[in-house]
Amino acid sequence: MGSDQLIAQLLKGIADERVIDFASKRVAHSKLCEVERKIMRAIYSKSSPSIIMVYGPTGVGKTTLLERLVQDIEDISTKASDKIPCASFELPSVSTKGFSWPGYYKKVLSALNEPLVHKKKSLERMGKVTKDGTIILNRHSSSVEDYREAVESALRWRNPDALLIDEAQHLLKIRSSEFGDQMDTVKSMANISGVKHVFLGTYELLNLVDLSGQLNRRTVEIEFPRYRFNIEEEREEFFNTYVNLLRNLPIEHSSLHQVGDEYIYERTLGCVGLLKDWLIRGLELALDNNDSFLDINHLNETEESNASLNKIFDEIEYGESKLSSREKLDSSRVLGGGTNPKTVPPKSNSRGNRPPGERSPSRDAVGQE
Repeated sequence: MGSDQLIAQLLKGIADERVIDFASKRVAHSKLCEVERKIMRAIYSKSSPSIIMVYGPTGVGKTTLLERLVQDIEDISTKASDKIPCASFELPSVSTKGFSWPGYYKKVLSALNEPLVHKKKSLERMGKVTKDGTIILNRHSSSVEDYREAVESALRWRNPDALLIDEAQHLLKIRSSEFGDQMDTVKSMANISGVKHVFLGTYELLNLVDLSGQLNRRTVEIEFPRYRFNIEEEREEFFNTYVNLLRNLPIEHSSLHQVGDEYIYERTLGCVGLLKDWLIRGLELALDNNDSFLDINHLNETEESNASLNKIFDEIEYGESKLSSREKLDSSRVLGGGTNPKTVPPKSNSRGNRPPGERSPSRDAVGQE
């Protein structure tokens, strides 16, 4: 359960304030801070492309990263009072009909504090004036083009330093043949408005940036990786973060310092976001039981299911493997000036294995020409 959901529950009188307080605590750690610095550098670099893709595992902590970015930008922005430092929103999980550009545009307009979001129309399509001066209004609802023009105009006038989109993998909820159209639209909006677009999502975003070499070149890619257990430095940093999270718990928890490292890592996959959510669930259970402490039994009862962890780890392996293969350059192909024959489709041989001079075994034409 995320902090936004917890706050909603608190307003309804359901959630305990101590859970809300713990959920709102933010613990900085090395990978979070490193990715944060890279993104801020890309946003304010004059030579940096206008599209910034940030990808990583589910539960790695991208929502916390987004909150820190918003605060960073607001702290250093020098925008005038009629401008906004940045705009951010979460792209919702789409319906069975798939991704909707009107829905996307409305989210952007709301994030930019635009009025009358559902009433946007371009001047050319609002209506027409007849020869006798009569004004005929167009009663039709706003079109996709109307919303897109409204977004481009709002971005130019509001002029934020960046537009931040969380859960951006939902852009891919379309037919794969349309991926190129999605990125063309995004690039066009970023270029026309001059506003940096920062997309945060899972490793699925790799399917967008890998569409072409040109797109790779015009996109800043930043990985937000998990901590790996087999690398000592990363393992130590992960468990230092675990200890720092424990310090923020509002009830007694000393026994959790004795829990085995392998168990904690296995149930979180080295992702700080998964770790934090697990501790929140455990704390909720302890408070519901009127326990004055949080221990291993609470964690056992609230751990992520094996099915869920296996699914997340499949996605992690896919993303890390894809990135690893992209980092390798076939020097023999580059220096040799040739092409890998495995990537070249074989030439069509219309004769198959027939020797020269042998006729094709097809029927001769019959009847009159």
